[in-house]
Amino acid sequence: MKHLKFLSVLFVALFSTTTIYAQFTRQQAIDLILNDVLTEELDNIDVYASFSSFTDDTPLIDNDNATNPYAGSWVFYVNDSPFAAWYHPCRYIFVSGSSGDYTTVNKEIYPKYLSTDYEEVSLANRPEPVVMDGAPFVPVPEEDSEFNYALIICAEDYERNISNVSLIFNVLSQTYNYNKEKIYVCII
Repeated sequence: MKHLKFLSVLFVALFSTTTIYAQFTRQQAIDLILNDVLTEELDNIDVYASFSSFTDDTPLIDNDNATNPYAGSWVFYVNDSPFAAWYHPCRYIFVSGSSGDYTTVNKEIYPKYLSTDYEEVSLANRPEPVVMDGAPFVPVPEEDSEFNYALIICAEDYERNISNVSLIFNVLSQTYNYNKEKIYVCII
């Protein structure tokens, strides 16, 4: 009988301890976010889940932070306008790694390590590509016009923006016969 009481007390103590320190897994956090929190919005937003739980604030690409309210949490980045350029509304949802409670923080920029520390778990519906029939546009060759000038302004010195400026420059000079000396690029 003593052994039965001892085993009963031990079982209750172990059960209580494992319940107190139970971990809310990454998969449980993903299920919570996709099936309960964001269910109605999934067709129009992109959702990314952190690969590991965070104990610190989440660093953002503009050197700001999204404040982590929990000692350890799974971080979800929600892009509310996936087809827009930056800055625009987005959210960070922190899911407690111990209880499953969650808190939403509103920001306007994506996390610093989005491509390495996060996984796409749900993407907005993408439009079908437009198929165009016919021959590609071929401009009529003409001499460079002395009246064709272009000013291209690049807001930030990021690689993506520089690539876009290069594309515009090449289209103007190669397709529309702009004189390269009359295309001005300003990076601010």
